[in-house]
Amino acid sequence: MNKDKVKSYYDDAANNSKIKKQMNAGMIPPTHFFEDYREKQETRNFDKLIDLNNIKNVLEVACGAGRWSFYLSDKVDYIKA
Repeated sequence: MNKDKVKSYYDDAANNSKIKKQMNAGMIPPTHFFEDYREKQETRNFDKLIDLNNIKNVLEVACGAGRWSFYLSDKVDYIKA
């Protein structure tokens, strides 16, 4: 990867509305409504996929800010993130 080409691309995008539109195509703007909807959908799907009834300890790898650790904190005894 050529870091100068990457930097140049994003510098051009910042100054070129056509490139900005291409980069944002299909993206939903981050709004509180969207964040709430995403949270509800993801936690519902998580609960469908993973049965936590017999799980006491969780190791979360690559946890970022720990959003899932916070979600799981009421459902398990111990979390290592």
